[in-house]
Amino acid sequence: MIRRVIVPKRLDYRKAGQYDEAINEFTTAIQLDPKNKLAYANRGDTYFQLEKYAEALKDYSKRVELDPENTFCYIDRGYTYWELDDLDKSEEDFNKSFKVLEDAGITIKQDRDVGMAYYCRGLCYQELGDNTQAQADFKKAKELGYEN
Repeated sequence: MIRRVIVPKRLDYRKAGQYDEAINEFTTAIQLDPKNKLAYANRGDTYFQLEKYAEALKDYSKRVELDPENTFCYIDRGYTYWELDDLDKSEEDFNKSFKVLEDAGITIKQDRDVGMAYYCRGLCYQELGDNTQAQADFKKAKELGYEN
């Protein structure tokens, strides 16, 4: 019941640009329920918006620990590694996100978030000098509805 009160309140804070208040609310939610995946995800998102990537990485990593079969856990952490210029770990997390989908037998036909993950992995490949794989990922991103 507490979680239901805190989550919408935090969303209101974030919509109003009151990021410190949002972080405080999610910290409280985590203290009340240390396995609250949504609280870690949203606090991580808030840190990410504030460009506090090291803090976001901690929350996203905890979310991966709590929910390793959720592809978006890896996608969020992959974006964060990208922002921290850790291209190898970024690529690794994007690969893991696609593996989770594959292992679950899920075929993605149109999903902008997954398309963005392909695009970002393509950027990783490009930076690492693998232009062939980068172009393949850019094409896949476009097929999924993501265009930069």
